[in-house]
Amino acid sequence: MRKIVFTLIVTMMFAFTFAQIGTHIPENRLPQTEPAWWDANESVLPWQNAGCLDLIRANGGLIIDKFIDVTQDLDNEEIEGYSFTDKIQNLVNNDPDDPYSNQSLLLYFPEGTYEFDETITVNRDNVIFRGAGADKTTLLFTKEWGEDLDEQLLRYNLFEVEGSSYIGFENMKLETVDSTTINSSNNLSDYDGMYVKFINSNYCWVAGVEMFKAQRHHIVINKSSHIEIRGCYFSKAHSYGGGGNGYGVQLLDSLTTYCLIEDNI
Repeated sequence: MRKIVFTLIVTMMFAFTFAQIGTHIPENRLPQTEPAWWDANESVLPWQNAGCLDLIRANGGLIIDKFIDVTQDLDNEEIEGYSFTDKIQNLVNNDPDDPYSNQSLLLYFPEGTYEFDETITVNRDNVIFRGAGADKTTLLFTKEWGEDLDEQLLRYNLFEVEGSSYIGFENMKLETVDSTTINSSNNLSDYDGMYVKFINSNYCWVAGVEMFKAQRHHIVINKSSHIEIRGCYFSKAHSYGGGGNGYGVQLLDSLTTYCLIEDNI
């Protein structure tokens, strides 16, 4: 009994000491405080305002105007396109003639595998891509790598989110079938090859998503703020070579701020 009590005391003392060391930052090394998003009268450090999901939940969540089951609802005559990829792209275009342009959308992908043969560019607000779970729903990117006139390899993004807010990716697996082998002799002409690329966007998130074997990085956040990446699993890449390849999440540009990347593997 005495040994157990002594062990507990030592453990508690170590934890207390570690906590003191880990949290004590001299005040002159801390950034200036700012109003908290949840209470303008409360002052917090900038990183306490990072991310977006808590803010969205505190405001009652994102109200969905239109629920679209991609296995059932894409045959609607209002949704144009000759292929599955075309129809998904037309749903997320910033097109005033689109019947759902002023509505928030939830695109639901039930259990199964869904092939995309082109990049999906999201340039409107309020769209959630949601699967039935990372072990049940797979979005498979089938677009083969290209080559430009200088024989440089061209890589492509699965999703490009440009100038948008409140775009979410949840509960799915992203994978590519391209088997192109990258080595030090390859010339790569672009900065693409991501599963999700955020550009000039705000209040977006990726949660509960598994990403396997990215062409370059799994996620890139560029000139964007309040992006949250949570509970995701990043596994393997086509290349880990020089110039930056194989990252799980990469943040670019000094304009990228208030992003929260937490609880990922």
